[in-house]
Amino acid sequence: MSNNLGKFLCGYVEGNEPDLDCEERERKPVGYWTDFNNLKSELEIVIKEIGHFPIEKELEERKLSYASAAIEKYHNGVNAVRKKMGYEIEIRDRGYWKEWENIERELKKIIKKLGHFPTQKELRKLKMSSLSSGIDNHGGVHVVSKKLGMTGVEKFPKGYWQDEENVLSEYKKITEELGHAPSNNELCKLGYAGLSDSISKNYGSIFEIRNKLEIETDRKENGYYSDIENINSELKKIYEEHPELNDIMPSVTWMEKNGYSKLYAGIRNYHGGINNFRKKSGLEINREANGYWKEWDNVKKELDNIMNEFGYIPGVWTLNRIGKKSLGAAIYQYHGGINKTREKFMSEIGVIQENVENKQLENLLLEYTA
Repeated sequence: MSNNLGKFLCGYVEGNEPDLDCEERERKPVGYWTDFNNLKSELEIVIKEIGHFPIEKELEERKLSYASAAIEKYHNGVNAVRKKMGYEIEIRDRGYWKEWENIERELKKIIKKLGHFPTQKELRKLKMSSLSSGIDNHGGVHVVSKKLGMTGVEKFPKGYWQDEENVLSEYKKITEELGHAPSNNELCKLGYAGLSDSISKNYGSIFEIRNKLEIETDRKENGYYSDIENINSELKKIYEEHPELNDIMPSVTWMEKNGYSKLYAGIRNYHGGINNFRKKSGLEINREANGYWKEWDNVKKELDNIMNEFGYIPGVWTLNRIGKKSLGAAIYQYHGGINKTREKFMSEIGVIQENVENKQLENLLLEYTA
């Protein structure tokens, strides 16, 4: 039996992902990685799979650590390879943000995408937090935005938004000018990124500010949320104000934290809760929410489906591969691990463990050889 096969079987028994030898997966002829065409061919396969130029971690996950090493050793680093393959340089060299041209180029791309000067929170979500330091090094948001020809961006002195009186008075002033209470997204577009950041950081939600100022929010007629179209309309507004949700329906916790508790109450009262509403709307049920996997009956029901399909209960590694990652995590978090869970499940359905183990080994060997 090969070393990797032994590791595979041991990993299954322990419920862990087997640590297979990279050499056995990546065995290439001597000098293979020195040829740029070979490297390019391997990278293009990964790019087709994940949709972008891979980072080192993504190569290692696909057992291509030799490719990652070859990029540095034989092909002058990531930037050189990206450029040669027609990709923009995204891995910044030391001192990259000291050059104004780099700040200007990157900010213009982000502003075009967002429609406004980015907040620190938005830069973090875009994985561009280092740009924030670069902005500070060039005089801060106000100076940089002025150099870019933008008006109304951060015209307030440093520390201005730490004072609650300033936050409340400016928000009230903007509300009066607009004729309605602005969202965080509107504040950013109007040039009040600092105010938006301060509200998120210090108050948790913009609704806290509205409550402090006793600003009336939209009141809905009785029965408004009984109509699914009305709920979908409210969700559409949420997606527009919170692009970070990627048009995915938020959880109960998120709704309550961000001031949408009335929307949740309507979904609960008229549609039997979030999961029932998702089902009615043809959306995927979020089984990780509300402690779904804490309940043994839910786990048992899912294991029963898996047992019928596979003839045995696979390890966590295989569960992850077949799209049952949250179930695998719950087995360890709430139910004592894969071995205890198997034993309990087999006992409850009246199946002798020894008979199942023979079936497991047979399927494992077929899976490995495939």
